[in-house]
Amino acid sequence: MKFPGRDGWAKFGFEGVLIVVSILLAFSIESWQTERDLRAEEQRILHQLKSEFEANAELLASRRQNHDRILQAAAWILSITGPSDDRVVDAETFYSKVFEATDWATFDPQDGVLQSLLQTDKLEVIRSEPLRSRLAAWPSMVRDIAEDEQMARDFSLGPLTTYVAKHGPLRNIQTVGMRDSPTGPGPGPSQFSGDIGRLLSDPVFENLVHQKLWLTMWVIVEYDGRGSEIRAILSAIESEIKS
Repeated sequence: MKFPGRDGWAKFGFEGVLIVVSILLAFSIESWQTERDLRAEEQRILHQLKSEFEANAELLASRRQNHDRILQAAAWILSITGPSDDRVVDAETFYSKVFEATDWATFDPQDGVLQSLLQTDKLEVIRSEPLRSRLAAWPSMVRDIAEDEQMARDFSLGPLTTYVAKHGPLRNIQTVGMRDSPTGPGPGPSQFSGDIGRLLSDPVFENLVHQKLWLTMWVIVEYDGRGSEIRAILSAIESEIKS
């Protein structure tokens, strides 16, 4: 058997090196392309999340205004409750405040982008671990708000509205907030006159309104906390987006 000479071995060695270098280069290019695709996907996801949380920030601010009006109405009612022989209360103003105090609002944020990421395990595409942690924790924060909103809503539709309907003309209260619309007329005024003084002198009514005020205050506290979290999430997202 004839073995290659020194020049032959050198040739084989050179060709072997070329093959190894070519394989490594191919792997390197493939890895670079994969990383490039991941980073492009990350940027796409970040922009989608940014739009979603910006919309949620606006929605939260709007819903907070609703709760502020509820709180102010309840506080106004409580400012005139108690025994009094010379109390003068404008009926329409009173009815409008009771209508507002018995109202309720829910946040119901957009979550399509985030839920899709969580369900498909694509959240890991985002490299920032602190941002991933905040995003993963967001759904539970929304559930906390929903629970408090549910309590306030159930209280409004249950004990508070039931008491008002039993002791006063609910139609007069609804008439203030439910005007005629293209779909039909409003409820119209009740044929019964309401004894506003009796309601305002009743400690049960005062306690019910105070409970609604307390529940609304707690919802607002939750809203403010979630508003701060949205701002933190948006700040983290913006820091990860390429300019």
